[in-house]
Amino acid sequence: MMTIIYILLLSLLAGAAILYLVFQDIAPSSKLEMRGMPALGAVAGFLLGLIGNMMLLGG
Repeated sequence: MMTIIYILLLSLLAGAAILYLVFQDIAPSSKLEMRGMPALGAVAGFLLGLIGNMMLLGG
């Protein structure tokens, strides 16, 4: 059981890292002092949508 949880957490971390890197490449011209915030916002929005989807569908 714990092995499955570790695999799920690793997959979630890898997916978030991929989203962060992709969004950082798509929007490199954002003029913010904290340059990583738009990419972190994209990851946070994706995770919020994923959690909401899981709550609605019981997944």
